[in-house]
Amino acid sequence: MIGYHSVSVIADAYMKGIRGFDTTLALEAMVASANEDIFGLDSYKKYGFIRAEDEAESVSKTLEYAYDDWCIAQMAGMMGKDSIARVFRRRSESWRNMINPKTGFATPRFEGNWIDDFDPKQVNLHFTEANSWQYSFAQHAGGWPGPKDDLEERLDALFKADIQTTGRTQSDITGLIGQYAHGNEPSHHIAYLYNHTEHPEKGQKIMNQICDSFYTNAPDGLIGNEDCGQMSAWYVLSSSGFYPVAPGSNYYSVGTCQFDSVRYKIGRNKTFVIDNERLHYADPKFKKQYLFIDHKSLVKDKAFTVYGRYLGTRKALKGNRKEPKFICPTPLIQGEHLFTERTSIELSPVYDTDGVYYFIGDDESRPKWYNKQDVIEIDSTSVISAYAVCEVSNFNGKEFEFTKLRSPTISATFHRKPSNWTCTPSIKPNSQYTGGGNDALIDGISGTENWKAGKWQGYQNREVVFNLDFKEKRRIKTVRGSFLQDSRSWILMPSKIELWVNGEFQKTKTFNVKAFRDGSFIENIEISLDQEVKSSAVQLKVYSAGALPKGHQGYPMQGESFFFIDEISVE
Repeated sequence: MIGYHSVSVIADAYMKGIRGFDTTLALEAMVASANEDIFGLDSYKKYGFIRAEDEAESVSKTLEYAYDDWCIAQMAGMMGKDSIARVFRRRSESWRNMINPKTGFATPRFEGNWIDDFDPKQVNLHFTEANSWQYSFAQHAGGWPGPKDDLEERLDALFKADIQTTGRTQSDITGLIGQYAHGNEPSHHIAYLYNHTEHPEKGQKIMNQICDSFYTNAPDGLIGNEDCGQMSAWYVLSSSGFYPVAPGSNYYSVGTCQFDSVRYKIGRNKTFVIDNERLHYADPKFKKQYLFIDHKSLVKDKAFTVYGRYLGTRKALKGNRKEPKFICPTPLIQGEHLFTERTSIELSPVYDTDGVYYFIGDDESRPKWYNKQDVIEIDSTSVISAYAVCEVSNFNGKEFEFTKLRSPTISATFHRKPSNWTCTPSIKPNSQYTGGGNDALIDGISGTENWKAGKWQGYQNREVVFNLDFKEKRRIKTVRGSFLQDSRSWILMPSKIELWVNGEFQKTKTFNVKAFRDGSFIENIEISLDQEVKSSAVQLKVYSAGALPKGHQGYPMQGESFFFIDEISVE
């Protein structure tokens, strides 16, 4: 659904010797797809990752784009197109910009920094039909951003975690073993990552559990959503004893065979045979088992043996523990994005060894080197930009080579509040739609129709009172609120708004909510008093449109509408 995954199909075919097509033209098309400016690709190319404010599902898209770039690099390298291979090999390392090294989790980055209140179990707009637990293992077949021993610990934690997710309800997340979700694609390769650890038999036990428990001979025998046959394909391959964890490579990961033997037809009068000998741990042949098999050997030998359903070996793929290639990750910019009089900004590299340079505004010609003793203080709305310079390593097949590389430049805007007012809602907004906090509704920055950029506050089927405190008496005639509707996403205009002054009811406005109006749009709704009053506080009470009406796509799910609010102004 996301990424440009046709390139993985083409690259995998090429790498496995299927080349009865115009490979030069195919590579050109692959590069052209990767260089479009759609679905967040422009942000991905500019910053080395997709900023959360630029595109929804930014984490998932960044990780999957990086994998697709790796596929392009694989094919280009094999074709001798070294310049293309170098570009996309670098781009394929962009996933490192999404992994917070302090937590090991793939984490959204908003306005130059990791998002606040991060919860790896939360299903939200930053991920596609998944959460961070499931997507944090997306690139690990190619390289783990930490000690190899830590991979086993994190896999253990994934499969032993509580199965309860947080955030929105996602019907695709089914077949849970801990936070592993077999019912959807992002998790399907993860059990095989135990082959990169000292205890691959842990993965084999999980594969066996999945095959036995999540596939039954019944009309509803699949545990999840059969998108283009991926649930069945996983079973056919995994029950046979092998699986292509990283299409675009020539290797399969060996798992656990569910049958005495399996035969595949691989051409006219040709078969490929898998034998399951179910050997005991003490059998000396056990030590010869490989955890990986390459495609050429599979086709050439036309047979291989899987030793038992629970057996493992320490003999992993040669070279899989080498130091991975590195990019220079885009640095972090931390500080109060909405402040009153002045604030301090802190810069930091993703990795501690990186050096960081910064500039204020758009004058990039005179950057300043930053160290932790520096204090960047601002007293007005400002744009802070930064980039990192670091030494990166590449393994050329014989030895490591080290070069200096500059990261992309990232910018963040820090806004000085236009007033000392406060705005306190009677309840907290939905945890996925906080809009930047209470004062985000009076910061003078209006949200756009791209509500997925995170500038709006969302409340689901609730009546909410927004308390505005002006700190001193002022004249009041009109109060305005900005509201957004996107009916397909269950976001509707409010049904009623009331204006109160100093706790006394003043006026109300009701609406005929058009729940079936297509598209996303904004309405600035105002309530004007019959005569001007003086007060130090007003209250705006907003009523949700309630349950979604019959005929709406969310009605069969007993869906309840949201209302989205951003800027509140007073005249």
